[in-house]
Amino acid sequence: MEVERIVKEALQDEKYYCEADFQGTLIRNIIKEYKNYYVLNEFTIPDFDGKALDIFAINKNNNSSIGIEIKFKIVTEYQPSELGKINEVFTSNSKMKKGAGGQDRAYHGFWTDIKKLQYVKKELVKSSFTGYAIFITNDALLFENGNTYSIFRPSHNQGRLSLNLPKSFDIQLNPDGVPQEWKPANGYHWIVAKV
Repeated sequence: MEVERIVKEALQDEKYYCEADFQGTLIRNIIKEYKNYYVLNEFTIPDFDGKALDIFAINKNNNSSIGIEIKFKIVTEYQPSELGKINEVFTSNSKMKKGAGGQDRAYHGFWTDIKKLQYVKKELVKSSFTGYAIFITNDALLFENGNTYSIFRPSHNQGRLSLNLPKSFDIQLNPDGVPQEWKPANGYHWIVAKV
């Protein structure tokens, strides 16, 4: 399954307002193109304390499987004139942003997704499993050089991410799965880590 291509095509096709919106489109596109897969949304992983994968797909022919975790960090800026009745409630005439801040939580959540996929691959599946952690954002603080969170750009050394992570994050990715750079698409920037 060409997960990166499917992500890129989905991002180019339309604008999304939340992670669930994008996740639904991704699932529909996978089902349409890959008829040999069972595709499950928010699949609760057996023997994993009730935790779920955003998308879980099982190949009908050989029982190999794919797990996808999505982190979606979007900032939407509203002009006062666009706020309608809300503008009558607040005294401020300044712009309002939805989704501003929280870069550290998004950063931490992405690495938690990778760790979850890594655990599923190592401990819970019998057959071949490939995990994909997808991070989509329009928050320039996460992807532009020189900004506070530009450290979010992963560098690698033999497949191990070289970042200032908590010691509990011992992340090992496939050599071809280390994100090299943020990719632009339709106002978003995105990366995929392959486990």
